[in-house]
Amino acid sequence: MRCAALCLAALLAAPAVAQDYSGLCMTPANYQGGAMYDHEISPAVTCDAIMAHWTSSGNTLAGYDFSVGLHCPLESYDVKNVVNIVASYCCGTGDAASRRSACWADYSHVCATPANYQGDAMYDHEISQAVTCDQIMDSFTSSGNNLAGKDFSSAIYGACSAESYLVQETVNIVASYCCGTGDAQRSACWRDYSYVCADPTRWTPSAEWEAASASNGNTAASCQKAMEYSTSPGSGHVFEGYEFVDASSAAESCTTPSAIEAVRAVAAKCCASGNSVCSDTVDSATLGGRVASAVGVVSVFAVLLGFH
Repeated sequence: MRCAALCLAALLAAPAVAQDYSGLCMTPANYQGGAMYDHEISPAVTCDAIMAHWTSSGNTLAGYDFSVGLHCPLESYDVKNVVNIVASYCCGTGDAASRRSACWADYSHVCATPANYQGDAMYDHEISQAVTCDQIMDSFTSSGNNLAGKDFSSAIYGACSAESYLVQETVNIVASYCCGTGDAQRSACWRDYSYVCADPTRWTPSAEWEAASASNGNTAASCQKAMEYSTSPGSGHVFEGYEFVDASSAAESCTTPSAIEAVRAVAAKCCASGNSVCSDTVDSATLGGRVASAVGVVSVFAVLLGFH
């Protein structure tokens, strides 16, 4: 976005042509064409001048009409980013709300508790340069990305279990950076799997399900992550569609041989006691005549989860 000296000279020398760029701002009346803009350029130019530059042929906002409101949700990240930066100089003079651009979005419901969302917090998960939480959400919700078309301004993610694992995982990772610390970090997609254990208080979500290795991209998988993956729609695994939010829903998983084996495998690694919600005594008809060893159970579930 750095403007070269020749580009600046052209901006400053260009004749004044009246253009309406007020649609840049969420509240068009807040647009100030005579305000000064100096983001990564020197000397500063007026907001009208920088908008004339960005909307000229070959530049990021070429072809956009800012005399009317801009519908931003599915615009590219580059468009959103330029609009947001320009608006921070050219919209309003008071509080942050007055400086919001037409592309500003409320992402607070990425958090289980929306009030915990911190748009200015920094996010650097698997990217070389940290960006703000608002910026990474602008990117993820842009066309072609993991959360494209998703609206986080309201609690549509109260039923996140209906979303794909990719969506859930993206929301969870963002929340770990953008929703505070401790329990506040829980995302709208966070779920309680503690009732997989005979004693829910013995659930250890951060315990390691699988160690990092070349076969999994050198990324360790926690018990929480393993359960999120296996219960997500389309996973094709034995836990797909199951919930473990209370004793009753967890007990429903103890009805088929494969599910019983899977529950016990999880408990062996993820419950401090090692005891699962499924009774230790299961009749041979239920198990189909199979009795798996503790080692065998863990191996079976590792395959079921697809982490091996």
